[in-house]
Amino acid sequence: FCPSRRAAGKELIQLPVAWLELFPNHINQGSMPIALQNGTLEVFVDAAPTAYQVNRLIRGTLLRELQTRCSGTLVKIKVRVE
Repeated sequence: FCPSRRAAGKELIQLPVAWLELFPNHINQGSMPIALQNGTLEVFVDAAPTAYQVNRLIRGTLLRELQTRCSGTLVKIKVRVE
């Protein structure tokens, strides 16, 4: 996980932990938060079906839950298939 230099330390510790807790195990195995810059969390996934599932969760309540747990500047989540 590569945080932005300007991000708060507490948020950086909480984000990966919250990610693991909020996602089902089968999605955690195929996804990984990579970077947080300017309020955007970049997530790499292993396949298009995983990207679809992650995006569904984001459109649901996941973004709000991550924002609440991390109490930082998280604005959006960008999902990329790698």
